[in-house]
Amino acid sequence: MTKHPRHLGVQKFPWNKNRAPYKSGMFKARDGQELFFCEEGQGKPDLVFVYGLGCSTLHWTYTIDYFSRTHRCLWFDYRGHQNSKAPSTKNALTVEAFADDLLDYLAFVDARDAIVLGHSMGTSVALEAAHRDPSRMQALVLANGTPRPPLETMLGGNYLEPAFTLYAQLESLRPDLGLKLWRMQKASKLVPLALSVLGFNRMAGNIGDIEQYARNMADADPHVFRQLMEAYQTHDATAWLHQIELPTLVISGAQDLITPPKLQKLTAQLMPNAKLVTIPSGSHCVPLDMPELTIKEIESFLRFLTAP
Repeated sequence: MTKHPRHLGVQKFPWNKNRAPYKSGMFKARDGQELFFCEEGQGKPDLVFVYGLGCSTLHWTYTIDYFSRTHRCLWFDYRGHQNSKAPSTKNALTVEAFADDLLDYLAFVDARDAIVLGHSMGTSVALEAAHRDPSRMQALVLANGTPRPPLETMLGGNYLEPAFTLYAQLESLRPDLGLKLWRMQKASKLVPLALSVLGFNRMAGNIGDIEQYARNMADADPHVFRQLMEAYQTHDATAWLHQIELPTLVISGAQDLITPPKLQKLTAQLMPNAKLVTIPSGSHCVPLDMPELTIKEIESFLRFLTAP
């Protein structure tokens, strides 16, 4: 059996017993960079999924399983993530570059009136793309995101900014040592445990999904992660969020420690056509921990979009 190009979750639901047919391949971005893409299922409107920094479609996997029964679900891998190679230039690892890639992908698959769903950094990518060219988009779904630099408020303060600065200096000066330290995550049993406390709701989710996420991170390119986080730290959408008039569903986790709920509240306040929903006991990974509640909110939003 051919391995599915998407990381599949370990939780079993009625809707993921028989997955929709898919096709995958490569498309070229405007600068010639080749990026991996996949489309699953059929039906309108198109749903386009974008994920977080250093992540994969694992965070959206249950949502894609569900909606691919009735919609064409589309996703692509960022530069230097999963099935897409890293670019040769540093300026191609930015939120703005990823937003251009998203727009190029929408054109490539001829997506019209698409609904773009972003998680974590994917919300920033979706917002940047909508600000640059909303013509192919009908609406946005933004889960667990921030309109401001992420390390400012992570874990309730800017505690991680100095630590990341030190790591970035080490990785830049000694990439070999940085890679060795990064790969140590894979052998550590403490990493999934720490993630289950800080980034997930271990009571609602599944340890198998958390372990898969930890493996994904350990396999990621630390050089790509460092450069992209440095760029992400300069991205601030608050000055122009009011210009995005697309209907938007903002999903917040009440117990999100990575991007605290106040950031999703700020996003919804600044956008003229945004609705905020908060998932009780939700973590930073609401779509993965609580897929049924996430799907319920998205379905309600889709009904709102098609209501006369």
